[in-house]
Amino acid sequence: MSKALTGGIYTRLSAYYFHFYAVLGLMLPFFGLWMAERGLTAAQIGAVLAAHGLTRIVLPPLWAAWADARGQRLAMVQWASLACALGLLLLPAAQSFWAVLGAVLLFSVFWNATMPQFEAYTLGQLAQRGGDYSRIRLWGSVGFVLAVVGGGAAFDHWDLQPLPLAMAALVVGMAVAARGLPADHPAPRPAQQGSIFATLRRPVVLALLAACMLHQFSFAPYYGFFSLYLEQQGWDKTSTGLLWAFGVMCEIVMFIWTGSLIRRFGLRRIFLLAMLTTVARWSLLEWTVHWLPGLLVLQALHLSSFGLYHAAGVQLIYREFQPHQRGRGQALYVSLSFGVGGSLGSAAAGGLWDWAGPDWAYRMAAIAAVGASILAWRWVR
Repeated sequence: MSKALTGGIYTRLSAYYFHFYAVLGLMLPFFGLWMAERGLTAAQIGAVLAAHGLTRIVLPPLWAAWADARGQRLAMVQWASLACALGLLLLPAAQSFWAVLGAVLLFSVFWNATMPQFEAYTLGQLAQRGGDYSRIRLWGSVGFVLAVVGGGAAFDHWDLQPLPLAMAALVVGMAVAARGLPADHPAPRPAQQGSIFATLRRPVVLALLAACMLHQFSFAPYYGFFSLYLEQQGWDKTSTGLLWAFGVMCEIVMFIWTGSLIRRFGLRRIFLLAMLTTVARWSLLEWTVHWLPGLLVLQALHLSSFGLYHAAGVQLIYREFQPHQRGRGQALYVSLSFGVGGSLGSAAAGGLWDWAGPDWAYRMAAIAAVGASILAWRWVR
């Protein structure tokens, strides 16, 4: 890490990622179980997760257009972080599917204003000051691990009812971490600036966004239903939390070396490797879900299927968009991958789960990952 990014700036950037992914460390493994305890069916859980994803389709580009024009990403991140805590605070009182759905939608509206703009801000700071993105991003994985391990142990001894309150406290921590960072300013616009629509018409950009969308479609059964899958196979919450944590711990180790790997092999090869390991991960899951050594091997693939994918993906987006478009580029990455891909994947996984069983949800995921791999191999240059 360069000296220009040590001290307060490095600490606050890392702390933001820590708190953001700690929220996900509680949400991804346990929120589906929390909804199941409220009496929601698998299809209703899939619908709530799909609605959360659908808000990522339209809202991130709108938030990003505002932030790119005004250069006030940090201000947006701070007040949006505080605002999305309100939705979480409504969840303990939500006793029906519609009440849960309404609270999640309120949370999602503001949640979608945060990370795309903070990613653009972080990458801009690194471009100005020097430094390795993955060395900062790994603290997000540390937050995820601590949250998922601590949550698994706690929820085995107590019920899941405090989950939304714990998530709300971490969201407030995101706003606190963003305070004190250097102010951001609008990127200078060239005299003959290119339209964002011209950028989006480039084949490499179209293929990159489509591959990311299919990749996140394939992850939807994992994010929304992996804990439920393990519970149905007899695994307790502590074991479930440890399995989630093990995958992210492998990701942390990979983040330490990701910068060196990208410099040696290039973004395209790293991105393609991540896609191919995702195919293997979902294809083999139904055969290993009862067998701990096999599960550990597949969870270890998280180091590539998510760790390398995300590190390469955000940098490819940053590279392919012009400076004054980069906030919108990161927002489109979130909108099309986590939004379109994640919501369609959640809805499809929930429907397949109820109709044909969990194995078919992961077979669908493997097919989607094959499509993403083909796009990455053929067009992402």
